[in-house]
Amino acid sequence: MENRLYQFMAKVGTGARGAKDLTYPEAFAAMSAILDRMYHPATLGAFLLAERWKPESVEELSAFLDSMSTRLKRPDPYLPPAGLVDCAGAFDGKLKTLHVGLGASLVAAAGGAPIVMHGAENIPAKAGSTPYHVLRAMGIETARSLSQIPRDLSACRAAYLHQPLYNPAIHALLEERRHVGKRTFFNTIEPLANPLRASIHIGGFFHREYGERICEAVRGSRIGFSRMFMVMGIEGSEEIRPDRSLVAELRDGGIRTHYIEPAKLGFSIAREAADAQVQDCQGVIFESAERIQQVLNGEEKSGFRDLILVNAALRLYASGLAVSLEEGAKAAEEALVSGRAREILENWKARAPLKKRAQ
Repeated sequence: MENRLYQFMAKVGTGARGAKDLTYPEAFAAMSAILDRMYHPATLGAFLLAERWKPESVEELSAFLDSMSTRLKRPDPYLPPAGLVDCAGAFDGKLKTLHVGLGASLVAAAGGAPIVMHGAENIPAKAGSTPYHVLRAMGIETARSLSQIPRDLSACRAAYLHQPLYNPAIHALLEERRHVGKRTFFNTIEPLANPLRASIHIGGFFHREYGERICEAVRGSRIGFSRMFMVMGIEGSEEIRPDRSLVAELRDGGIRTHYIEPAKLGFSIAREAADAQVQDCQGVIFESAERIQQVLNGEEKSGFRDLILVNAALRLYASGLAVSLEEGAKAAEEALVSGRAREILENWKARAPLKKRAQ
């Protein structure tokens, strides 16, 4: 087997003083070699860790995104609806807090915003609970065929795509990534895959400097997002925190940073509002499913409910259905109180009932 990745590993892996960034063509070729599986496993591990320590340049990330996008599987033909918001959610999962973002997506869909979520299970290195798990716990099938997704979105204004179906080349690398044992640039680019060609994205980041860097990388790529909100949120997700969250926003070609503070939207939320009672993967899954449904059914008035409304407000604002976050918060509460959010979930359950896995 030809090891096409080796020459690029040699350039980025020469130590703190000698390591050099790849050019866009080099980074595109390196990523293509990985996706074509033209590497020795040791070379891949060294390359991923070298990029982590260097770290990745904006130009490299743009090239990695563009190379990945050439391998995506999408519904065809398909025309995305106006205002479609791509929201991958807590892509590598959560271990301590509830899935606020999933509840927010359902409320935003009830408010008129088409929402597409996507992801997988057991994404390394964190391998926490993801929307994939919580949707299944609520009785929704997550491994829907690509041909079914546009119809789900049209009928429910919400849809979920499973990574093995739309991004199989990236998904095939999970085992190698587990052996690396650390987050890599795959954790940065895979939530940005944009399987339904949305123009709007809401995502999360953990390290402070990465919000603007991701916006710059997307701006320099062909992935297709013209408006983005990258949130330094709960457990590195896109979920706005109870106190305030740093946001890097891409709009009209410009990038700015600002904070979103729930208190300025009229919400006083305790810091522990999203904490799970049992802080492990299974505990987070089942409590998230139960609590989200309680909120949608009007059975829970709590800080968790308010966090769902704040995050739904961002989705409605991003989609263009609200001129401000304040207006988005009012629209989100009306969609919840009216019962429309509960109807979205029930319609989705009826349309995509969970299939039993073969034993």
